[in-house]
Amino acid sequence: MTAARNHRSAWARRPLRSAATLVLLFAGGGVALGCDRNTAAPSPSTSQSGAPKTPDRLAPGELREGNGTLFGLKLPVGMKVDAQFPQSAHASGLVSVEKLANYVRQRVTVSRVELAASGTVFPQATIRGGDPARRYQIEVSSKGRTAKLSVLWLNPPKPPPVVGISEEQRWQRAGVTPDGKLIGQQQLE
Repeated sequence: MTAARNHRSAWARRPLRSAATLVLLFAGGGVALGCDRNTAAPSPSTSQSGAPKTPDRLAPGELREGNGTLFGLKLPVGMKVDAQFPQSAHASGLVSVEKLANYVRQRVTVSRVELAASGTVFPQATIRGGDPARRYQIEVSSKGRTAKLSVLWLNPPKPPPVVGISEEQRWQRAGVTPDGKLIGQQQLE
């Protein structure tokens, strides 16, 4: 029985010896082929997902900044200003609504985002790089294949009071008589 045990242990050791021999052959072969231990390992590719995003590179599918602006919010390429008023502005373009919402999210500071069936709403947002006291409601929606962007200025400054006019002139500018009737309503009756 001991002979059988010795026979088995000899066979059990043989793979270890063979593996050690192979390791030595490969190591010796590398030296023989002229491997230089001082050469640096190749640097990892920049296309790996773990690589940090550099400021001058766009992520796949990310929208690029264009030239148009709404209250200081730069529009992406593919969007154009449709209308601009003192307290609101509107733009549209053939871009993805989801990509446009992500684009806006990166350029505003907001405490919450509302997702609705009609689109994405950024209530009480401030535009990064703009006046932090200005608050906007920004809406991203779609109409067919067109993405729409609407910006509403929520806290514009109040106009200064007009000085140097009479009480009657104030009522007239407001379009009502001192008793609260619309000017010109008497002519309609």
